[in-house]
Amino acid sequence: MECLRRDRAEIPFTVKYNREKLAEKVNQLPMCNISEKIISQNAHPYYEENGFSIKSEVIGNELIPEKLLEHVENNIQELNQEIHVSKEFYKMPRYLSDSPKVTDACKLLNEYCNTEITYDAGDQTETVSRDTIAKWLKCSKNMKVRVNKEKIWKYVKDLAEKYDTCGKTREFTSQSGETVQVSGGTYGWILDQDLIFQQLYSHIKKKESFTAELPCVQSAKAHASADWGTTYLEVSISLQHMWYVEDGQVILDTPVVTGKPVPKTETPTGVYDIMGKLRHTVLIGDILPSTGEPEYKSPVEYWMQVTDTGIGFHDADWQTQFGGDVYTRSGSHGCINMPVQAIQAIFDRVETGTPVIIW
Repeated sequence: MECLRRDRAEIPFTVKYNREKLAEKVNQLPMCNISEKIISQNAHPYYEENGFSIKSEVIGNELIPEKLLEHVENNIQELNQEIHVSKEFYKMPRYLSDSPKVTDACKLLNEYCNTEITYDAGDQTETVSRDTIAKWLKCSKNMKVRVNKEKIWKYVKDLAEKYDTCGKTREFTSQSGETVQVSGGTYGWILDQDLIFQQLYSHIKKKESFTAELPCVQSAKAHASADWGTTYLEVSISLQHMWYVEDGQVILDTPVVTGKPVPKTETPTGVYDIMGKLRHTVLIGDILPSTGEPEYKSPVEYWMQVTDTGIGFHDADWQTQFGGDVYTRSGSHGCINMPVQAIQAIFDRVETGTPVIIW
C-alpha cells in the first residue's frame, strides 16, 4: 500500500499600498481634526506679588503626524484590525512641574528677588523693590535664568533723570523777589551711572543685599531742585546786582558790572561754583593775533574763579560806576566786576565750592 505524502510550503505575504493616500486618510481621522486644539506648554516659573511660583504644564491634544503615520503603517503590516494610540504620539511638554530644572530655576529667581538694595540720597531713599528686580529677570525655554542688563541700564538712566541736576532748568526765588528759571552751568548732581549699574548687577548675581549712598561723579549741597542749599552767590544780569547769602541770610548785596552784552563777552548764565580764590593776581586776556600780545592785563586785589574759561568775581578799580546800564558801555570780558570794598567784605567768608547762580 502506497503512503500518501503531504508537502508544506510557506508563501510570503506582502501588503502594498499608496503611502500618500494612506497619509491623507490618517489626516482625516477625527483625532487629527479636533476643532479646539490645545497646545502643550511647559511648566515654567512666573511672578506674582509675593515672588516666583511654578505654573503647571499643559497637556495638549496635538498629535505628531509623522509618528502616527508610521504607527498606522506598522499595524497594517501586522494586519491588526485595531490601532491603539498612546500619549507618545502626542506633543508633550518637555518640562513638568516637578522637573528639577524648573524647580531650580524658580528657586534661583526668588533668591535674586530677595536681594535688598537701598540707596540713600539725602533725605530721600531709593529702594529697588522685588517687583523691579523681577522685571530684570528672564527664564529661557531651557530653564536658564538670566539677568537682563539692558533693563538694569534703563533703570539707572531713569534714576539719573530723576536725581541729576547739573545743567537742568531750576526754579528759585531770587533775592530780588522774582521767581527765576535758570539753566545751564557746571554745578549740580551727576550720578555715577557706570558704578550704579555694576553694583546692581553684581549684587543681584551674588544674591547680596546692600545699602549705600547714591554714587555720584559730582555732588551738590542738597538733593533738591534748589540744590545749592542756603549758602550761595547770586548774580542778576538784568538788574546788575549781586547777593551773597550765607545760611539763608543776606550778608552782602551790591551793584556790579557784568560782561558787555555781545556774544564774545557776555556773562554766561547758569549755576556754577567757586573753583578757586587768589589774592594779588593779574588777569590776562586772550592773545591777539594782530599783536601777539594779550588783549588785556588787569591787576586785581581779589579773584574768585567761577568757570574754567576764566570767568569770575574780582574788584575793578577802573570802573567809576557799578549797576544800571554801565555794562552796556563799559562791560567786562565776561567777569563780574565788584567794588573793592564789597569783594573784600566777603572774600574770606566765601569758600571754594560755594554755588554761584547767574541769571
